[in-house]
Amino acid sequence: MRKSLILSFASLLAMCSLGKEVPTSVPEVKKEVVNEEKVILDDFLIEEEEATTTSDVIEVKDEESSTNLYLRFGGDAYSKYSKGKTKDLGYLFAVEMTKDVTDSFEAGVGTGYQINPKNKDTSIGKYDSVPVYMTFKYDFNLDSQWTPYLKGNLGYAFNLKETAKNKVKDGAYVGAGAGVEYENFFTDVMYQVNFAKVEPENGKKENLDYSRVTLSLGYKFNM
Repeated sequence: MRKSLILSFASLLAMCSLGKEVPTSVPEVKKEVVNEEKVILDDFLIEEEEATTTSDVIEVKDEESSTNLYLRFGGDAYSKYSKGKTKDLGYLFAVEMTKDVTDSFEAGVGTGYQINPKNKDTSIGKYDSVPVYMTFKYDFNLDSQWTPYLKGNLGYAFNLKETAKNKVKDGAYVGAGAGVEYENFFTDVMYQVNFAKVEPENGKKENLDYSRVTLSLGYKFNM
């Protein structure tokens, strides 16, 4: 009887000691699982940060490429003065810089030099012009390499007299037209008007506006 009690007590102690050892190993497993989850989470955050950085770089590049520089040369297919007829052709050289406001609309500024034709009325004479203007362009984005567009200019022209006998006043400058662009080359037709007043020797001021239809060719630089 005593021997069986001793054996039972020993068995109970052995079971208690085994029960205490089991929980000690469980936290280690949980700790390893937590560490693995932390490593995976850290890797995910690093990849997400790299992806965000890459997208930011792409957005910056897109913003940098939204500036456009236009160089154009044109000749007047038709022209006239408000007083007196023209006797030869007029030409223009222009530089314009625009910013893409949307995928289809651009806005910017421009300037150039306009060589106006001679006036058949020699008592009035002629003048050249240096316009400074705002320019607007709307592209019709088609599924094609050819991109038709509408264009408008609005600004002020500094008029340069040809001879000292007449004083030419500066005035407004406006233009509107349409064209087409192909792989950064472009051509357009515009109706343009330079407003001016001339003061002949008799002292009476007269309008000497110069209007024309200009055909231009040029190249667009994406910056």
